[in-house]
Amino acid sequence: MELAKKTSLLICAVLACGVLTGCQMGRGMYVPGMRDHYKFEELAKHHPTTRIGTLANSAMVALTWDSSKLGKHGYTPNGSERNGVVYTCRGGHLDLAHVRNVADWTGYLASKSYWNINNDNETFSFKLGEDAMCFVDIKYPDNWKDISDEDKDTAARDISFGLGQYLAHQFSVWHEIITWFGYKSVGVYPEFKSAFSWEDTYSDLLGSRIGYAALRNNEYCFSDAVTLALDQEMANLGIQHRNVARVAAQKMRSKKCKDLVPTANIETRNFDVGVDDGNITPWIVPSVGSCQQEPPQAYPVPDLKFLDKYGFSIKFQIEPKVWEKTKIMKVVYGDDYKKTNLIEPSEHFGKVMTYIEQQAAKKFGVLNSHKNTTN
Repeated sequence: MELAKKTSLLICAVLACGVLTGCQMGRGMYVPGMRDHYKFEELAKHHPTTRIGTLANSAMVALTWDSSKLGKHGYTPNGSERNGVVYTCRGGHLDLAHVRNVADWTGYLASKSYWNINNDNETFSFKLGEDAMCFVDIKYPDNWKDISDEDKDTAARDISFGLGQYLAHQFSVWHEIITWFGYKSVGVYPEFKSAFSWEDTYSDLLGSRIGYAALRNNEYCFSDAVTLALDQEMANLGIQHRNVARVAAQKMRSKKCKDLVPTANIETRNFDVGVDDGNITPWIVPSVGSCQQEPPQAYPVPDLKFLDKYGFSIKFQIEPKVWEKTKIMKVVYGDDYKKTNLIEPSEHFGKVMTYIEQQAAKKFGVLNSHKNTTN
């Protein structure tokens, strides 16, 4: 009887952990107290670490309310960062862990791309933790070998900055997709509840924008440049007091929610990943804080148009490494799903998202599964 009681408590603890933290991105260990001053070229030598995301709910929101109190960003988490969920007038709820994670992945993948382009490599790969193996094929312009070393370096940096942002964004969408299909980062608790929650996709996009802005800042190391770019975005989007974040989360919470803790309304999802109009629009909660019915700040998703300037072309493919891959491959390829183990985001994410939205409409009802909504 005692063993059964302990087992029950352990299961409850695991479930509560899953509900509280939401989805995780990437792999690695959070080590407080560490500080870094990595230059761009050094980022590829240090794999990004993980910050645990938080579901937006009235009980657990960030204890910070303006950009001056968010702490210093650390590519290696430094103990100074303050994460959690904040609310902004033009960006809605934002999960700062997601923002920081994607910013770091943008830097890492940009640095990795730069190293490979500088070495004239036509292909390179990288792992997204245990989630997937990714492959990047590079087609160089015919005159690449005739270009001066200085011009090559300039082009390589510019291309790698854009490529880092693009790859990090695709990575963040991929993570939401596998989470929807039941991915379990801890091996026990499915993270479906946090898939495409209303703050995730915009937080991820914001992280890629901040990472890109930091790469363009030549005056500071990457971590400090991220800190500055994050502060600027929070000011632009109109970050609010923590009490406003709680009120906004409460308005989004379902009365039908009967989870172990007062979680957010998990029926409310934002499936806007930019595959339709090239932009992601945040979910705004009306009439909270000092926000005066301000329109949401939509941002464009990263694309590969920047390659045209230099005559490059890129092919990006993902090889799933999760138990849920068969379900996803069937959606993409139908009866031919066994013929390949690769997914090309630019070709296939739109099809997968259409399937997910149709599923959500059946499960939750169309009104709870909006894209491009301001509620």
